[in-house]
Amino acid sequence: MELKKSKKADLERNKGIFIQIGLVVALAIMFLAFEWKSHPKVDNSNMPKFNGGDPTVEFRKYISDNMKYPQIAIENGISGKVIVQFVVNTQGKVTDAVIAGSVDPALDKEALRVILSSPSWTPGKQRGKAVKVAFYFPINFILNY
Repeated sequence: MELKKSKKADLERNKGIFIQIGLVVALAIMFLAFEWKSHPKVDNSNMPKFNGGDPTVEFRKYISDNMKYPQIAIENGISGKVIVQFVVNTQGKVTDAVIAGSVDPALDKEALRVILSSPSWTPGKQRGKAVKVAFYFPINFILNY
């Protein structure tokens, strides 16, 4: 039987080189995929600030300066830690203050009074938009004899 194709039209003769080129290209793509670096998207979450600083420092200062130890608690020798839960809303106002950990009704009342009378905060932001942020804040009542 006689071949009717010319040697130039025969694609089978270059089959080996095409397979090698394909493997090299696939290997190069695989190396690029393993070396590809993706950076996580920045969330831009900012916690609320009190007086332009860290609430754990600045708000604690405000509380110690403005808290009045209840006379009834002094007379009865009551001290302890009151935990207050509150929300800093989108306007920076303290709202929804409740007692999460109670010691005595007189101490609870004073803790709520001080928290709710606080000046405005700088509101928290998430993705550039002001959001509500909840806080749990302990207030220590210590008797100094």
